[in-house]
Amino acid sequence: VMGGARSGTSLATQTLYHLGIHMGDKVTSGSIEDLAFAEQVKSNSAELNSIVERRNTDHKTWGFKLTSSFASVSSIASKLEKPLILTPMRDLVAVLNRRKMAKDRSIEDLFGQYVKQQVELFDFLTESDLPQLIYSHRDAVENPRKFVAALISVLGVDVSKETVDSCVANISGDENRYTEAFYQNHESKFETEDDVRNAGIIEINEDI
Repeated sequence: VMGGARSGTSLATQTLYHLGIHMGDKVTSGSIEDLAFAEQVKSNSAELNSIVERRNTDHKTWGFKLTSSFASVSSIASKLEKPLILTPMRDLVAVLNRRKMAKDRSIEDLFGQYVKQQVELFDFLTESDLPQLIYSHRDAVENPRKFVAALISVLGVDVSKETVDSCVANISGDENRYTEAFYQNHESKFETEDDVRNAGIIEINEDI
């Protein structure tokens, strides 16, 4: 899952998680993000290839989230089996409102950051030969069952009707849950955004 901050990547990773896709050995409870693995991808760590090979062996389908340094995924592209990039697109106002909620910075600063990140993302997507599924975050929220069905189809996974219904319900309730989770973290007075993002860590197989 690849996209800028507050663009809808968490909704994508949550849906994949509920579909039974392995999203990391230890992921954040809200964004379903394996921060340690993402940093290894960005830095092209010495252990990265062996980790990818292990996940290829242990999981028929697995994924991860990347919200910056998009081109770094090229370092492991050849090691991935049937890779697919999922990229949500969200309107500018919604993204800036979300970023304003998370960071005490001016809209002007956040706009500049957004444009820079989007240029980096589009440069990678247009130059990459990896298969891509680019979709509207708003459409996913407004038509969750269609979105879930599209993911199931493109990933080729076999899931029960109960699992599909659970995914749809999770998407439908995401807006309030996101806001409530942020303010719960904010009230705890974490000092940095990383502290807020890492406020909840869950081991795999725990409920979100």
